[in-house]
Amino acid sequence: MAKHSTRVGFVGGGYRLSPYLAAIRALPEDFEAVGAVVRTEATAERLTAQGVPATTSLESFLAGGPYDFVLLSVPWPQILPLAGHLLEAGHTVLSETPIAERTELVGPFLQRYGADARLQSAEQYRFQPMHAARIAVARSGRIGEPLSVTASFAHDYHAMSVVRAALGLGFEPVRVTAAAFDDRGVQPLGREGWREELEVGTSSRTVASLVWPDRGVSAIYDFTGEQYFSPIRTRRMAIRGTHGELAEDRVVSIRVPGQPVVAPLVRDATGADGDLGGLHLRSITVGDTALWRSPFGAARLADDEIAVATVLRAMAGYVEDGIPFYGIADAAEDQYLDELVHRAAAEGKTGTSTPQAWSTLPSALA
Repeated sequence: MAKHSTRVGFVGGGYRLSPYLAAIRALPEDFEAVGAVVRTEATAERLTAQGVPATTSLESFLAGGPYDFVLLSVPWPQILPLAGHLLEAGHTVLSETPIAERTELVGPFLQRYGADARLQSAEQYRFQPMHAARIAVARSGRIGEPLSVTASFAHDYHAMSVVRAALGLGFEPVRVTAAAFDDRGVQPLGREGWREELEVGTSSRTVASLVWPDRGVSAIYDFTGEQYFSPIRTRRMAIRGTHGELAEDRVVSIRVPGQPVVAPLVRDATGADGDLGGLHLRSITVGDTALWRSPFGAARLADDEIAVATVLRAMAGYVEDGIPFYGIADAAEDQYLDELVHRAAAEGKTGTSTPQAWSTLPSALA
């Protein structure tokens, strides 16, 4: 019997649904958007017109389906209460990030629903093709033992998830120092598009040092929100190891005395300069080694949409085999690191982690 496409339900109708719907439409044999429950009639009408039957009644949504899993995309205070409601109704849940309004709420949730609650978190950044390739370099031994990451590409828990994946960290003790600054500059581009005037604005920039003394590894976090859109505030990542380093899209390493090797990360994309293969990313390589290959064939997806599609596919796998790919514990740890950074910046002093409700659980990133 042919396997049916994975049936996805949605709770919430905000802007974060866009990449999920783009991925589902690009991969109709893999996924099906079955239904949604949203807050307003206007949003319900918009989604229904886009082919996703929507209602404003949670009871009607729960009675519909069937859903293989439900994607929860709601404001932070509603995340754990609605996740619990969906779990109690027998649904498997994929929750948008972060995992909770505050990580202090995760302990009571785990006590009530257990560490094996059918809940995963939709953290996609480590699945973005370039980040996946960089993490593969760090774990391949090409630069030796990875020692540190400079993360200046995403905010808060998103960055922490990539740092931990690159360094193979679980829930080890961490020491955090941080500071916040004003970053003044023109803000030419936003979520709504290019602005007509080059007006100078102020963004908040946070710089932090994180040290995991038991593992002998560290990270520098440096981010301002303008980096998501601005062409003059670029995104950057570096990983240093005992035998080399990766900086952006270049790897420098040495294995033979006197013979350092420089190798670029190369994106193999079709559809340019007369290529009739359609526009899609096929692979990222270093030398003759493929670090990442697209699992979605010729689907025309942007990098973040590829990452979201990877999360959806991982969630479909979780529904089948129950093996977590980014569960409550991992999501809570990355949000906890985020909280430690901002607390250290606000208080102006070094902070140290303490054991949390999830600290003894296994990590999918270690």
